[in-house]
Amino acid sequence: MNVFMANPHDADGDSARGDQTRQRLLESAIEIFAHSAYDSVRTRVLADAAGVNQAAIPYYFGGKEGLYLAVAQHIAERLGERIATLTGPARKLLDNETPASDEDLENALRDILANFARAILGQHESRASAAIILREQQQPTKAFDLLYSQAMEPLHQVVSTLVARRQRLNDDAPQAILHAHMLLGQVLGFVAARTTLMRRLNQSRIDAGQIEYIADLLSATRITAAAREGEPKQVPSCE
Repeated sequence: MNVFMANPHDADGDSARGDQTRQRLLESAIEIFAHSAYDSVRTRVLADAAGVNQAAIPYYFGGKEGLYLAVAQHIAERLGERIATLTGPARKLLDNETPASDEDLENALRDILANFARAILGQHESRASAAIILREQQQPTKAFDLLYSQAMEPLHQVVSTLVARRQRLNDDAPQAILHAHMLLGQVLGFVAARTTLMRRLNQSRIDAGQIEYIADLLSATRITAAAREGEPKQVPSCE
């Protein structure tokens, strides 16, 4: 999906300058939307932060909503690429005609969780992106569909399938989906409750050594095989 507004007036000589303007707006908007809700952000603030004329926002993006959707698309593409890389070995394992061993399934899960933590917590842009994703979880907009389809669903699906195979469940079993959500929440909790953690540590950021410690803790994750003694427990229905 191309959320940028096509502009027929862009000549070849202006292309590079236009790309730079769009990029500055995107980078500034990620930071601003990470700290402020969409409705509270003014276009003047977005333009000033990027060092561009306010008219650049409707010119390149069609308005504030277009810029916000472009931010979501940018995050979805960048995070989607990282998720494709970190889930690649697990996908190969799951696609193999020979059933994976319990040990291989658990090792694949540990690697995903540890590397997801490094990706989310290790870079400033990733932390800002995670803040926007978390807000979309609570107050979804049109941007949620972009983030979900390109980044969140692919990661969630691989993790839940690993859990399902390890627990002898169907790949789309509700138990496995719930379990996967809990596991991924262990990582996202460091973003959602970051202020509490920083206050407890008396720090302004999580340092590299602490990120590795978190990754090591996640690497110790084990999945209890629910089907070892008969049928797995059924998830109560809310209907």
